[in-house]
Amino acid sequence: MKVLPRIVLLAFAFASCLANAQFNLAGPAAKMTVLMNPDVQKELKLSGDQKKQLQKILKDATSNPTAAMSGTMMPGDFMSAMDAKFLAVLDEPQTTRLTELWVQYEGPCVLKDKVVAEKVGLKDDQPSKIAEIWGAYEQEFMEGMRSPSGSKGLKKKRKAANEATLAILTAEQAATYEAMKGKEFKFKTKKEI
Repeated sequence: MKVLPRIVLLAFAFASCLANAQFNLAGPAAKMTVLMNPDVQKELKLSGDQKKQLQKILKDATSNPTAAMSGTMMPGDFMSAMDAKFLAVLDEPQTTRLTELWVQYEGPCVLKDKVVAEKVGLKDDQPSKIAEIWGAYEQEFMEGMRSPSGSKGLKKKRKAANEATLAILTAEQAATYEAMKGKEFKFKTKKEI
């Protein structure tokens, strides 16, 4: 069984919710998207049993998406619920390392996450400024996806959004954010748009 196609199926499983919800495309993805990377699983030293448990969670969610989404659940709530199920399979050191890898993979947009924002110590209008930057990027992303040239130029726009986000941080906050990344990990494919 291939795992990545199940991620695609899972994404389509809650597509019906998207019609009635404003889904944040420029925010950080769920941790499970990073966890399903085979290289990440190797880095976390997942056991065979843990891998089977993760596959079962995906299978259950994709075989009966309506039940998995509880009917009225919004996409973000659904992804949070799925993340909780995935994280329950991991031990504490694995969860800690997965969070570090997630921060590395997602980059500065992870500062939109409430838990990350609190750990970094965002204050006053910093969260709203970050939301504004990523809201503008999301708009550019959507326009880019609708244009004939597709995602051309989005890599530069994401880089600019990353830089603008980091520029909002104080030196202490930036150091905390950098520390949250943990030991550097080389992703074969990095989130660039």
